[in-house]
Amino acid sequence: MFKFIQTFVATAMLSIFTFSSALAETNATLTVVVENISKQQGNLMMAVYDKKQNYDGDIEPAYVVREIVATPSMKVELDVAAPSTYAIKLYVDENKNGEIDFNIMGIPKEPYGFSNNKGRFGPPSYTDASFDVAGDTSTTIKLH
Repeated sequence: MFKFIQTFVATAMLSIFTFSSALAETNATLTVVVENISKQQGNLMMAVYDKKQNYDGDIEPAYVVREIVATPSMKVELDVAAPSTYAIKLYVDENKNGEIDFNIMGIPKEPYGFSNNKGRFGPPSYTDASFDVAGDTSTTIKLH
């Protein structure tokens, strides 16, 4: 009888924990509008990060988007976990080689941008590029 009570209590506690965790995290729509696309060619390459160390190391983004560029402005909608904090890095891969190209001085030859429109003269920190998503959220990134 004691074993049954222990099992019942443990199961009830686990159920309560699982239910409260499910309530704490829901899905939201993150809408990213990308503006100032100078050439309507290539692919929009976007990485959305939810961890500072991944953003800093360019590893394991939470979401990855690859869309064909056909207009000077694009809208991308993602179903993301919320509440959470995200930071976005993106570029237009005009020649479709799968990477951003740089000139001899290390300056990008292809259009690029970051969330919060930071990083005009180099990548911004995660803190500068990050934004909170508590529900449906929209952000606009202007390419450099």
